[in-house]
Amino acid sequence: MRTIKFRGKDFAGVWWYGFLSSHEGYPIIHPMKCVDVSILVEDGTVGEYTGLQDANGKDVYEGDIIRYPLNNKTYQVVFKDGIFFGEGHIGGGAASHFFPACEIVGNIHDNPDLIKKGGDHE
Repeated sequence: MRTIKFRGKDFAGVWWYGFLSSHEGYPIIHPMKCVDVSILVEDGTVGEYTGLQDANGKDVYEGDIIRYPLNNKTYQVVFKDGIFFGEGHIGGGAASHFFPACEIVGNIHDNPDLIKKGGDHE
């Protein structure tokens, strides 16, 4: 069974990892190791942990950008049709297909320029 956790970026640009809830429609992250702490995060930055790790052992979240070394293309991790999916400009596949060979190179919120037409990674 995979760990259910989320991440979200606060309004100062800091990423927080933990449990997700909401208050009056706003997303809130509760850090796993901090009791009674609630962090209001930007709605569009919330992403769920996929249960997978990249080639460096780093947890992969929805919204991450991964590079697949077999074709040197980049893909954004999305949740689609009930599975985590690596989506690029020229196709994609189930996220589990890319692991453990792939490497996280950024995320769509901090590094949108990493997803380019054709998905080539420079």
